[in-house]
Amino acid sequence: EVAYYRGFPLSNDPKSETSWKVYPNPAKDYIQLEIPLSFQGNASVRLLDVKGRIVLTQTIEQSTAKIDVSHLAQGMYVCELKMNGLVAHRLLELQ
Repeated sequence: EVAYYRGFPLSNDPKSETSWKVYPNPAKDYIQLEIPLSFQGNASVRLLDVKGRIVLTQTIEQSTAKIDVSHLAQGMYVCELKMNGLVAHRLLELQ
């Protein structure tokens, strides 16, 4: 069963073809992303605030990426990963 946060489907199923990790969660200064190698070179990440506004966009060119979030306000965000036409979301807390 898929959970939703403000209309975004959230899935942590490790067997999913869109299986990926974002940590630490909660985060403070940065987040680390790990994406499947099969999606390497064709991925982008966006962070959306609770009002659905895009506050960060970054292209991911490797299977891991460290992203600076120190400039963002504390609170809940949706981390959206787009890769090869697929979209996956994770709930992320910034402290």
